[in-house]
Amino acid sequence: MIRSLSGGRFSLPNFRRIFMWSMITHFLTFTGGMSAGIVLMCLLQAGKQEDEWPENRKREGNE
Repeated sequence: MIRSLSGGRFSLPNFRRIFMWSMITHFLTFTGGMSAGIVLMCLLQAGKQEDEWPENRKREGNE
């Protein structure tokens, strides 16, 4: 039995709610992942600079 779009379990307004919730959660997940990636990249670059700092200081002292 086929249900109409105006009623039943999969009505059009219900589908729109599910679709919007899906879009919002995907957007928030994507945004959170990007933010975590940027923070991780910044931490790794800061750690690399901190590791290179004593080596650069020794080179500057020898020159």
